Amino acid sequence: MALFKNSAKTPAMDKCDQVAFVLEPENGTLPLPICIEIPGGRAHEVIPAGVKLPYKTTQIFSTVDPYQLAAEFHLVAGTRPLVRDNIELGRVRIRDVKWAGAGKPKLEVSFAIAKDGMLTVNADNLDKKRTEMLAHVERSHVSAEEAAAAKTAAEAAAEHDQWMERCIDEMLVGYALMDAAYERYAVAKKKLNPMQSREYKQARRRLQKALNVMPPEATPETMAELNAAREAFDAIYESHKPVYDAVMAWFDKQ
Repeated sequence: MALFKNSAKTPAMDKCDQVAFVLEPENGTLPLPICIEIPGGRAHEVIPAGVKLPYKTTQIFSTVDPYQLAAEFHLVAGTRPLVRDNIELGRVRIRDVKWAGAGKPKLEVSFAIAKDGMLTVNADNLDKKRTEMLAHVERSHVSAEEAAAAKTAAEAAAEHDQWMERCIDEMLVGYALMDAAYERYAVAKKKLNPMQSREYKQARRRLQKALNVMPPEATPETMAELNAAREAFDAIYESHKPVYDAVMAWFDKQ
């Protein structure tokens, strides 16, 4: 289940039941992967390149922020790790999303590609009796020449893209650590002394600041700071384990 949030840069959209794009096939297969944007401007692959057509997949998504009223899916075609470097297809927005905490609403999105390369996107709001869907088509047709040019550009940028992928991987590790540390701190905080709590909050702020540098703006210096901040925060996370274990052991006995 991937998580999606509202976009502040949404172009004008029209109500629809589905949206379609055409990617000219390459020997009966999909020439470029279809991706959607996830937080940080990253491209998340939903259909890999090279699949034999026709092809269909259905995936469940949810929200990243609590009490979102809409969720938007930014679609691109290409192999680059950042959405901005791929071929933009368009956007699909689902409105009237269930009023709930992050990760609670269930949004089903189907991606179907016909033999002629026509990609059709349908959405279903599983929490509602009806789905209110809007769409904006940026590019309705991707030619074989455009797909070939995108592949050539990706090959030329391979070294840069490898760097971006490393940055993204490091950031994902940092986000996972913050989530795990928060859960442990929530249990252990009443048993921690003021200095331990202060150290945790300071280290968390430092790591959050390092994670605020998105992959497109990352440099060796910002990544070095991210690694240092993560190591410092990880040490504090591990130091809370004995307290966490003691509290959980007490609950188990109740």
